[in-house]
Amino acid sequence: IAWKLFVFSLGRDLACDCTDWHWMQKLEEGGKYFMLGGLNISSLMNSGGKEYGPGRTPNALPESIYSGKFYATRDIEKFEEILTDYDSYYTNWEEVL
Repeated sequence: IAWKLFVFSLGRDLACDCTDWHWMQKLEEGGKYFMLGGLNISSLMNSGGKEYGPGRTPNALPESIYSGKFYATRDIEKFEEILTDYDSYYTNWEEVL
């Protein structure tokens, strides 16, 4: 409820950004789900993967499905877009609800 009240207290544009940058994730194997927010430089990454077309291969991925630390999968060129696979964080919604 507190998160919902927080989001509704924001202006429309900021509320939209805020909800886009929150997700459910386990922080350890067998652990419970937590709501996390990417309100840092990670929000500058864009989606990559085959479903986004040619040349959209992720070049930054999380250390593991439980980590919030991202690492480059190869050298990233100056001005190159940073792409990640947001599906790295699988959520079993039956466990969340």
